[in-house]
Amino acid sequence: NANPGRPWRLLHLNLGIVATRARRPDLMEQAFARLVRHLPRDAGQFFHQGMQQLERIDYPEPVRAVMQNYFQRWGGKPALH
Repeated sequence: NANPGRPWRLLHLNLGIVATRARRPDLMEQAFARLVRHLPRDAGQFFHQGMQQLERIDYPEPVRAVMQNYFQRWGGKPALH
Protein backbone atom coordinates (compact mmCIF):
# COMPACT_ATOMS: atom_id res chain seq x y z
CA ASN A 1 0.00 0.00 0.00
CA ALA A 2 2.91 2.36 0.51
CA ASN A 3 3.95 2.33 -3.15
CA PRO A 4 1.44 4.20 -5.34
CA GLY A 5 3.21 2.89 -8.46
CA ARG A 6 2.60 -0.77 -7.73
CA PRO A 7 1.72 -2.45 -11.03
CA TRP A 8 -1.61 -4.03 -10.03
CA ARG A 9 -2.84 -0.65 -8.78
CA LEU A 10 -2.04 1.00 -12.09
CA LEU A 11 -3.72 -1.84 -13.98
CA HIS A 12 -6.96 -1.42 -12.02
CA LEU A 13 -6.98 2.35 -12.50
CA ASN A 14 -6.18 2.07 -16.20
CA LEU A 15 -8.90 -0.54 -16.70
CA GLY A 16 -11.43 1.96 -15.35
CA ILE A 17 -10.07 4.72 -17.56
CA VAL A 18 -10.10 2.57 -20.70
CA ALA A 19 -13.63 1.32 -20.04
CA THR A 20 -14.84 4.91 -19.63
CA ARG A 21 -13.05 6.22 -22.70
CA ALA A 22 -14.39 3.28 -24.71
CA ARG A 23 -17.86 4.47 -23.66
CA ARG A 24 -18.81 0.97 -22.56
CA PRO A 25 -21.06 1.03 -19.48
CA ASP A 26 -20.89 -2.76 -19.21
CA LEU A 27 -17.10 -2.68 -18.98
CA MET A 28 -17.22 0.31 -16.66
CA GLU A 29 -19.42 -1.61 -14.21
CA GLN A 30 -16.95 -4.50 -14.18
CA ALA A 31 -13.87 -2.26 -13.88
CA PHE A 32 -15.39 -0.03 -11.20
CA ALA A 33 -16.53 -2.99 -9.10
CA ARG A 34 -12.98 -4.33 -9.17
CA LEU A 35 -11.57 -0.92 -8.36
CA VAL A 36 -13.81 -0.55 -5.33
CA ARG A 37 -13.04 -4.07 -4.15
CA HIS A 38 -9.26 -3.95 -4.62
CA LEU A 39 -8.49 -0.24 -4.17
CA PRO A 40 -11.07 1.20 -1.78
CA ARG A 41 -8.69 4.00 -0.72
CA ASP A 42 -8.25 5.14 -4.32
CA ALA A 43 -11.87 4.76 -5.41
CA GLY A 44 -13.16 8.11 -4.19
CA GLN A 45 -10.47 10.11 -5.94
CA PHE A 46 -10.87 8.04 -9.12
CA PHE A 47 -14.60 8.72 -9.32
CA HIS A 48 -14.13 12.38 -8.40
CA GLN A 49 -11.68 12.80 -11.28
CA GLY A 50 -13.98 10.78 -13.52
CA MET A 51 -16.80 13.23 -12.90
CA GLN A 52 -14.48 16.11 -13.78
CA GLN A 53 -13.63 14.42 -17.08
CA LEU A 54 -17.30 13.92 -17.89
CA GLU A 55 -17.78 17.68 -17.56
CA ARG A 56 -15.06 18.34 -20.14
CA ILE A 57 -15.96 15.72 -22.73
CA ASP A 58 -19.34 14.90 -24.26
CA TYR A 59 -20.01 11.35 -23.05
CA PRO A 60 -23.31 9.58 -23.70
CA GLU A 61 -25.88 9.42 -20.90
CA PRO A 62 -25.38 5.69 -20.11
CA VAL A 63 -21.67 6.36 -19.45
CA ARG A 64 -22.53 9.36 -17.31
CA ALA A 65 -25.07 7.33 -15.33
CA VAL A 66 -22.54 4.66 -14.38
CA MET A 67 -19.93 7.21 -13.32
CA GLN A 68 -22.51 9.23 -11.39
CA ASN A 69 -23.72 6.12 -9.57
CA TYR A 70 -20.23 5.17 -8.42
CA PHE A 71 -19.34 8.76 -7.59
CA GLN A 72 -22.41 9.10 -5.37
CA ARG A 73 -21.51 5.91 -3.53
CA TRP A 74 -17.73 6.32 -3.34
CA GLY A 75 -16.68 9.80 -4.46
CA GLY A 76 -17.58 11.62 -1.28
CA LYS A 77 -16.16 9.13 1.17
CA PRO A 78 -12.90 10.17 2.78
CA ALA A 79 -10.13 7.61 3.19
CA LEU A 80 -9.99 5.89 6.55
CA HIS A 81 -6.35 6.83 7.10
